[in-house]
Amino acid sequence: MPEQNPNKILDLMKQKYGLSHISKTITISPSDTLFSIYRKTARYLYKNGMDNGDYGDKDEIIALSHQLEVPKEAITKVDSSNLVPEEKAAFVKLFKFKNTANDKWEDHIYQYLENGKRNYVFIKPNGSITPTYYGIRRFWKDTNKRIQDLASLNNYYSGENKQIAPWLTRAKDENEKVYFTAYSRDLLIGYDKLNTDIKKSFNQKLEHDTAFSSNKNINKRFATLIANLNNPKNGGKGGQYLFTADGSYDFFNKNSHTPSYNEWKKAENNTPLKVYVKDNDDQSKENITKELSKLLISNSDQDQMVIPKSSLQSFLANNDAIYFTTKYLKKTYNLTLQNQYDLNQAKSSHAKYFQTKKNIDKSTLAEMNKLSTELSAYFKKVEIDNDVDLNDLKKFIPELKDTLSVLPHSLDDTKPVLRFRKLKNHKALGMFTPINNTLAIDFRYNRDTKETGLQSFVHEYGHFLDYNYNKNGLPLSLSNAFSSSLQSSQSELENNQLTKKELTYLETPSEVFARAFETYASHKGLNNSTIKNKEIYNSKDVRFVTFTPEIRKKMFSYFDAQFPDMQSKIQQLYEQTKTNQATTTQKYRYYSKYRPINPGTYPTHDNKPLKIKNFDDRKNIGGNVKAWGYVEYPAKLSLEDQQNYDLMSDKSIQIAKELATINAQKHLNLTDITINPSNPNLIEYTVWKDLKSAQKSIGPSAIFSIDSNRIKENNFKKNISVELLNQQIALSKSKSYDPDFIKSFKNNVLKLTNKFNQPLYEISLSKAEMHRQAYLISRGRMKPTLDSKTMKLAKTFEKRRESEKSNTFEIILSARNNANINNDEFTNDKIENQLNRVFAKKIIKENKLASNKETLHRIAHNIAWNRAYNKVNHLDSSAQAGYAIEKKLFNNKEYKSNFSPKENKQNQIKNVSHNQDINLFQNQDLNM
Repeated sequence: MPEQNPNKILDLMKQKYGLSHISKTITISPSDTLFSIYRKTARYLYKNGMDNGDYGDKDEIIALSHQLEVPKEAITKVDSSNLVPEEKAAFVKLFKFKNTANDKWEDHIYQYLENGKRNYVFIKPNGSITPTYYGIRRFWKDTNKRIQDLASLNNYYSGENKQIAPWLTRAKDENEKVYFTAYSRDLLIGYDKLNTDIKKSFNQKLEHDTAFSSNKNINKRFATLIANLNNPKNGGKGGQYLFTADGSYDFFNKNSHTPSYNEWKKAENNTPLKVYVKDNDDQSKENITKELSKLLISNSDQDQMVIPKSSLQSFLANNDAIYFTTKYLKKTYNLTLQNQYDLNQAKSSHAKYFQTKKNIDKSTLAEMNKLSTELSAYFKKVEIDNDVDLNDLKKFIPELKDTLSVLPHSLDDTKPVLRFRKLKNHKALGMFTPINNTLAIDFRYNRDTKETGLQSFVHEYGHFLDYNYNKNGLPLSLSNAFSSSLQSSQSELENNQLTKKELTYLETPSEVFARAFETYASHKGLNNSTIKNKEIYNSKDVRFVTFTPEIRKKMFSYFDAQFPDMQSKIQQLYEQTKTNQATTTQKYRYYSKYRPINPGTYPTHDNKPLKIKNFDDRKNIGGNVKAWGYVEYPAKLSLEDQQNYDLMSDKSIQIAKELATINAQKHLNLTDITINPSNPNLIEYTVWKDLKSAQKSIGPSAIFSIDSNRIKENNFKKNISVELLNQQIALSKSKSYDPDFIKSFKNNVLKLTNKFNQPLYEISLSKAEMHRQAYLISRGRMKPTLDSKTMKLAKTFEKRRESEKSNTFEIILSARNNANINNDEFTNDKIENQLNRVFAKKIIKENKLASNKETLHRIAHNIAWNRAYNKVNHLDSSAQAGYAIEKKLFNNKEYKSNFSPKENKQNQIKNVSHNQDINLFQNQDLNM
């Protein structure tokens, strides 16, 4: 099958930039600015265009025509032989020209006339032109006539040497001016291709987005932004403000209103509102209302800000232009990222998991043919590896059918190929390739991710939908509708400490889409062996933790619109499963001690399981038992089934837990209460001759057991006590044991019947051992002991720990003073730093501090430090969390005294016209 989807990406790149092929991807790092990303994209387009032979001299002239704003017919090529040697040497020195075997700078000289004046353009085919010269018109101060005059007056020149050859780029005399300009070829052509397409996209958005086009300043701001992006001089730190949106204006726009006449009337003199609209006796209410209609005032009652609507529209237009350009560049980057992802899969050096294997066993082949027919409504064909346990596979198929009945299908009836394979060197439990729509599932268990390949099915099916559902052929992950969710998720991933390889893989559009799809399916209620456990999607796993609540809201809205029937179908499946389970009044739970519960690790027969649950890790479930998960049945399992599948009943575990409770409460001399590994119906315990021997596990002992079948469900706990008591009574009357043991059994009988008043024996511990045990008990890492002194010390440790928690902020302040956080932990992300400043302003307002740059910088830096501290200690490192810490620190009067309070008098604000730009919250000059 031909590579349809990758070609669709190439078709789009051809349409947008004239590229017939693209290699690799644009290299972008979190430290890149909008300017550097724009420049990298331009150079990427140029390199691919030149490598493919898509770009040439024709594109050079077209780019010059756009850059110089002259018709391309007016631009002519200059014969370099007309330049004298000295002239060539001067330009080589000025622009650092270098020739290569394939290209010479002399072949890229052009001339055009502007207002009757000659202009020459030199294009550097290899390397860059410094910002000092790039696109700057210059001229030689010395004219050809002056050079000739100097030569004739100089005695050095004689004969023919007095006829100095004139320079082509020099003026003939003082009455003429000849200009020359230089460009680097990569940026000239790359910028032109990029400028042309982004302007086209911008005009399309203006045409279809009325909210975007409603701002009359947007065209001017966008044109200014593109011009600034094309100017190499703006690449330094001093030009960053030109490409950074000021979110405070967006915030003000959402949290402001047009002031009313009554609001103006109540305002005190010298407040911003009265500064803008003065309280003159000769002004009428109508005129004042008219002037107020041109203003916006913040909703906050404290430190209200006033901005003319015309000024705010200008700032918002600047933000919108930056947002649009950022999204556009991210879309282009995602096209290259997705294309490279597809190429990497197609060029895999490992065994082709998407090709049919040879030498398939007859039994496997027969099952393949059967499943291909049985699942023909969903798959083109099914292939099974020889290593797959066919009996286990048969148990999985019903769940697979249920899942497929609720998932969407391609609109043109395209069906994937399903292969159950060992993926070996691919280091994955599931894979999808668009080459022939192959969905490969590894049936094994991965101990690193604690998942089975079967649980990757929904994720891989998400890949299939991504490539095959969109009507225009492009993957859904590259659609405009998914763009917002995609770019937000990528931004979150870039804020995590991932390797370049991990980040590139996780932020690939198709991978983000597939993870989003399985998260959506789980959120809507799909919960079986074809999808990961619900807990994983809400865990700190970097694959899913980057789907923040805000991103999930957008994501889920997208899938609701894209697959409108999916939610109702999942709900129907859930209700049907619930109904089936409701018909069973009794449930019997069995824990898996040695392995996660997967097909083939639990019995089915006629007693089909009602529920399967795997834990994230092997955990303690009580009764000195650790398990990987559990399975519930409507009927009891036989002892043989429990033994064959290494399962133990929940009833046995509850009996063991209750025995442990009785032993602790009654201070019996029992230890090692656990389940018999050979017969899970038996709960074993060890009896010692006295409590001291039991504590130290020293001396004679004997092992006994309770059969869980003898314990009735009614009065469960009482029946366990009665069974244990009857055993101890029977043992106390036995003549087969040592007299000390008989005494021990009799003591247990007295304790169980509440007739034993002998004081408890307390073990004598060393001071060091007592402290060690007390510390572990206070931290929940050791069970309580019978020693009263140890338990008293443990409570002291616990109280001390709680006290330390309450002093968290003092600890943070101390750590800050001691500079315990490395600078590497501080984020350099511009948006995060902007959030720090926003919350710093909030601190200033809440604490009525002096609003100046120094105070703002100090508090913003403190919030950034708080976030870095939390990050190091694996706590919430959001700007909100950093603000919360700083807010509580300001409750300390001594801490607050380090900052200057706000002046009592109102800040004086100059009265400016409505057309002037007023900075909101911060002083920042924008080159508009």
